[in-house]
Amino acid sequence: MIDKNKYILFIKQEDVREFIIKNVSKLEGVLDNFDIRRTDFMNPYEQRLFISVLNAFSNEISYQAVGGNENSERKMFLIYPDYIYEVELPVKLLRLYGNFKFEKISHRDCLGALMSVGITREKIGDIYVHKDFIDVVIDEAIGNYMISNITSIRHCSIKGKILPIEELTETEIELVKKDYSVSSLRLDNIIAEAFNLSRASAISVIKSERVKVNYEPVFSQSKEIEENSLISVKGYGRFVFISSNGLSKKGKIRISLAHYK
Repeated sequence: MIDKNKYILFIKQEDVREFIIKNVSKLEGVLDNFDIRRTDFMNPYEQRLFISVLNAFSNEISYQAVGGNENSERKMFLIYPDYIYEVELPVKLLRLYGNFKFEKISHRDCLGALMSVGITREKIGDIYVHKDFIDVVIDEAIGNYMISNITSIRHCSIKGKILPIEELTETEIELVKKDYSVSSLRLDNIIAEAFNLSRASAISVIKSERVKVNYEPVFSQSKEIEENSLISVKGYGRFVFISSNGLSKKGKIRISLAHYK
């Protein structure tokens, strides 16, 4: 039996610890039963944590990180004994068709509709919203259920079809670059400038556990942010800290951020 606590001692967030333990149990099943198991979908931070566990058993198992494609943010792990060389990928493409011309559908709208029929976030991979359809990467186990149960997103009636994952159509990420001046590269300063908040409000947002840096929950307002970091703030949006560009005449640090549209 795997000593699961050994691998989560450094994780501060209780929900993340529970999630990793749940998926380590899948690894345990492979070691005990010599079969093929798959995990839930994970964000990149959770993937990093889980890979550190998988690598501790690299002499006994093999694994693949599986998503829509190699660029996907959210991926699940397929775990199997090291003597197995070919495995069938357990992900499918759910394509949703609807008349989206008169009502703009967002990523959040789609995710909300999917979860409203009883599906948890862990069974859903990346979501790609297009003008005429939406592509959703899913665990193949929920495909038929989704087709039968999801009938609308906001006020739009929809129909779904299950397709091979190879037919996934990605969307182009739209970023808006903006320049700011900050007194330091602390997280609270950057968030305050990015969303036009007071510093006190930025600190409050951080303390309320709504901020992630590179998908990892962060609770310290004094954390120094490095270039190319992805910062997401629940309820506000997300952006990439592109670069610091020297000092202004007033001695402030010039920075460039790229906001997701």
